[in-house]
Amino acid sequence: ALRLDTLMGVPAGSGEAPRGRLRDLDVPAPPAAAPSEFLARRPDVAAAEARVRAAFDIARAAKLDLFPNLSLKLGGSLEAGALTGPAKSWIATAGPLLSIPVFDPARLAEVRQSDAEAAVAAEAYRAAALRAFEEAEGAMLSLQSRRRQAQRAAATAAKLAEVRKRTGDRFAEGLVSQLEVLEDERQSLDAQRAALQSREAALADAAAVFKAMGGGFR
Repeated sequence: ALRLDTLMGVPAGSGEAPRGRLRDLDVPAPPAAAPSEFLARRPDVAAAEARVRAAFDIARAAKLDLFPNLSLKLGGSLEAGALTGPAKSWIATAGPLLSIPVFDPARLAEVRQSDAEAAVAAEAYRAAALRAFEEAEGAMLSLQSRRRQAQRAAATAAKLAEVRKRTGDRFAEGLVSQLEVLEDERQSLDAQRAALQSREAALADAAAVFKAMGGGFR
């Protein structure tokens, strides 16, 4: 219950999570395909995307740092009549300073390193996206199968419940023995139990689809 409260985004132990019977919970139908906008909300995919964006920004900045840089250099010196004499005049110097980092081996190495890191981040993002699509597709296929099983189990339970009712009516008229009534009740209860188990499995698969799609698909 505490974990359910956490997943619902309410204080743990507050008891504010929705309550209800298992048979009353609706099993959602999965989408026909996994929309990319849903998968992009997954924490692993979002983190990989942020890392690849940062890596490409760093690589772009490293390339821009190779462009020639023109700056103005200012300086000055004191002129004296003798080595030990007092200063007589101040000589100021000013002029342009051109830097061309493209010929700097250290700068070029930084660019190559940033490009390699960007390529690694891009490959990691691609792997995360493929893994997300694979998990989502697998979860959706499993949910589709579980929903069909739950529907068949529910139909079987409804038919056996009707048979049990008819047998009870016939027993009241003295047409069948109590043994037949008990056998039909046993089969009906077994079918209801199987239907509940199938619905529980389908709901678990629906939760797996929600998780694989980053929080939902509706």
